[in-house]
Amino acid sequence: MTTTAPTRVFPNPDPCLRHLDPDGCPAWFRHSIRFLPSKGGSITLRITRAISVFSSTLVLAAVLSVTAGPVSAAGEPGRVLTSATNFQPDGWVRLYGYWSPSENSWFPNPPTPKAWAGKNIYNTTGINQTSTYRFDGAGLKGDLIAFQVAVQNDGSKRDRFRISGPGSSSFRYYVGNSNITVAVRNGAFTTPFVAPGAVRLITVWLDASAPFGSRLTSVTSVGDPTKKDAVKIAFKLARGCC
Repeated sequence: MTTTAPTRVFPNPDPCLRHLDPDGCPAWFRHSIRFLPSKGGSITLRITRAISVFSSTLVLAAVLSVTAGPVSAAGEPGRVLTSATNFQPDGWVRLYGYWSPSENSWFPNPPTPKAWAGKNIYNTTGINQTSTYRFDGAGLKGDLIAFQVAVQNDGSKRDRFRISGPGSSSFRYYVGNSNITVAVRNGAFTTPFVAPGAVRLITVWLDASAPFGSRLTSVTSVGDPTKKDAVKIAFKLARGCC
């Protein structure tokens, strides 16, 4: 059976399991490792009982349970996060809406943001971390497509994150009302410190007259530059259009 790599590992609070030291351990305890397949379903490995101890090795009885849903996955698997993961950025992306400056209005109004893509997925390619807008030929020059990029600290320590991407006059990055496009294009934009679990939000404005294609935004931990993530924004022509 093919499964994805686990994206979360919940450590057992019992130190006797953590150190594999059977002395003083209770006869029964439980430890769970959850696998989160990219296409639904889950696998839980439960270590439920210490059977015997010999040669300083703890032997365990394990029960594997599988919930409904496929467990095979395509694309690049995520990395494994454990309690020792000090630094790990997690980028998400979603299509927020279509804005017409000439009409001074969202279409639809109010906007209906799409679901976030990329939560708890870590790679540098944007696979399974992509948000797409398909242009159907409607709209006017100067209209804008809004995306949101969220950066969450999935590490166990506070961290800052360096954001880089192909900023241009037709693909602009904002934090609030501040235009950070040049800094992002030069790889010089760094977030303030982000607490574990906290999120920073960036808005990306794509001109409706921009060239079609995909644009990758990368997120790098300042605390550990080997820890990276990336999200992709895709601008495509709708099938049968124009």
